Amino acid sequence: MNKPLHRSELELAALDDLVAEGPAPEGPAVEPEPDPVKPEPEGPTVEPAPEPEPAPDPPAKFWLGAHLDDAVAMWDRRARGIDKPIPTVLAGLNSQLGGGLWGGEVVMLTGSTGSGKSQFALATAVDAAKAGTPVVYVGLELGYPDMVARVLGHLSDRRWSDLFRGRDALFPTVPDDDARSMDWARPKAVEVSERTRRAMAELRGLPLHLVVGTAHGWSPDRIADAVRDVRRYCPGPAPLVVLDYLQLVGSDNARDDVRARVSKASTTCRMVARDQGAAVLVISSIPRSAESTAGGAKESKIDFPTPVDMPGDRVGLGKESGEIEYSADVVLNISKANWDGNARWGLRALHAFAVAKNRCGPVGWAFGYFTGTGWVDAPDGAPAQTPKKPKKPKKPKGDANRNGKSPDNDGEKVEL
Repeated sequence: MNKPLHRSELELAALDDLVAEGPAPEGPAVEPEPDPVKPEPEGPTVEPAPEPEPAPDPPAKFWLGAHLDDAVAMWDRRARGIDKPIPTVLAGLNSQLGGGLWGGEVVMLTGSTGSGKSQFALATAVDAAKAGTPVVYVGLELGYPDMVARVLGHLSDRRWSDLFRGRDALFPTVPDDDARSMDWARPKAVEVSERTRRAMAELRGLPLHLVVGTAHGWSPDRIADAVRDVRRYCPGPAPLVVLDYLQLVGSDNARDDVRARVSKASTTCRMVARDQGAAVLVISSIPRSAESTAGGAKESKIDFPTPVDMPGDRVGLGKESGEIEYSADVVLNISKANWDGNARWGLRALHAFAVAKNRCGPVGWAFGYFTGTGWVDAPDGAPAQTPKKPKKPKKPKGDANRNGKSPDNDGEKVEL
């Protein structure tokens, strides 16, 4: 007896597939076409470029737009009167400068010897300290007794030179047997003594830091250190820094000449103004050659009301200070004017201040008097208008020959 055949499930599934495909087609079998062969590229094989790495994040304050908020905040403080300029001692000059000396700016003050540069700068510094602004005064040619006498004289309305030389007693007295003691002498002496005592008490409380240095031995790098010290002890408003004067700045390198020292001082003053927000006033003398050529006339004697030059012509007069003058925000030039109105008001000398350069405003003139104890604006009637540039003199008419001589002047030379 034959056994029944049992097929596995796989065999049954294979038979089902054959039935579904139907009979095999007649004819020769068709071989499948091979895949086309891609031609090999000519030349060396180029490797694919790697994926670029993501750019790193820039540091803070890298792009200009990152400083926008700080700038807008500073403008807002100024617009609302929170941050104010430091006024000078002359209202007319303040109006030319937009209110005075602004923080973050470098102001250059040039003038000849005896023109009043230090007196003006020190009076401005003392008034700023009285208003609560910390002051760093770098006086490289003055000692402590000189500076104390000048400050006390300004505060007490007395001539500092008389105090310094002992010509004027600090607390004047009148003997009892003096015949004048019963009229004006004794009350005057008492008033002067009381005023001096008040000035001395005021001087002791001023936030005025004097830096005394040896000529040509004081490095400008110490300016930043002095400002940081003042900011640490007086963390209020930004300080006023006065450098008196530029040509006496020294250097740590003995090989540096005057130009190199001035260049370093210029960079330091700019960094102090920018980083500390300080108003920096730099004083510079002018060479003797500039005293006789500024504007075509003597710089130290400007004749008014006949003007001799425009204020903008006085940029570049500083001795060896070209770099700092051209990088400064404001350039001022002070000179004594030869004008017949001095005796009219009983004042000593009219001073002309040329605003020769002003990045944030116009150039112009301001006028004031130094009375011997302080500064006052020029009163009504003084030449307060902006002078006009003088016209060139015309050639004289006549028979002047090429050598400038005329038969009518006995051989004297004619100014052409």
